[in-house]
Amino acid sequence: MSDYSVINDISNTLVHLLWTNFEADNQINPGIINSSNQITLNSLADMESAERLSLFLFRISENPFMKNQDMEKLDSTRLTYPPCTVDLYYMITPRTQNRTNDHFILGKIMQIFHDHGILKGENLQGNLAGSTEELRLVLSPLSIEDMTQIWNLFRDQSYILSLCYQVTPVKIDSTREIDARRIVERDVGYYQMRFTT
Repeated sequence: MSDYSVINDISNTLVHLLWTNFEADNQINPGIINSSNQITLNSLADMESAERLSLFLFRISENPFMKNQDMEKLDSTRLTYPPCTVDLYYMITPRTQNRTNDHFILGKIMQIFHDHGILKGENLQGNLAGSTEELRLVLSPLSIEDMTQIWNLFRDQSYILSLCYQVTPVKIDSTREIDARRIVERDVGYYQMRFTT
C-alpha cells in the first residue's frame, strides 16, 4: 500500500541507491561525487554549483495496462477503489565539468540500475520501506525530437549527454471506500391475485 508520498519516496530511493553504490566505488568517491548532497532532484536549470548529478522527474503518465483493476478488499465489510497507477520518467544528467567523469558516472548508473532492475525490500525508502511493493527500473531512451524539446526548456544550458529511466508501476492508493456487507437476511414477499368472474 502506498499513499500520495510515493513519488517523493521513489525519488529518494533512487538517490539512496545511487549514493550507496557510488560511496563504495573508489573511482567515483572521492573525486567525482563525494557525498549524497551532490545528487539532486533539481532540473539542470535549478542545479547549484556544488551539485554534480541531476535526477529530474520530467514526466508522469498513467499506466495503460493497469487501468481496469478490481476493487480491493479491506476487510469483510469494506472495499476500496483500485489505486491510480502511473509511470515516472527521470532524466539523469551528470554535470561534473569533465566529459570523462560524466561518462564514468553514466556507465556506473547504467550498471547500478541494471543490477537493481527491480526495487523492493531494503532498497525502498520512506513509506515504501518494509512494504511488499516491487518497482521496475527500465532504460527508456528518448527520441532526438523528445530530447530536443526537453533541452529547449533549459535555454541557458548546453546539451549534456543524459539517460532516461522509467519507474513502473507506481501505485497511489485511493481513499474512496464502499460498504460491502454480506446479505444476512432475505425478505421474500408474495402477492395474492384475485380473479373476478
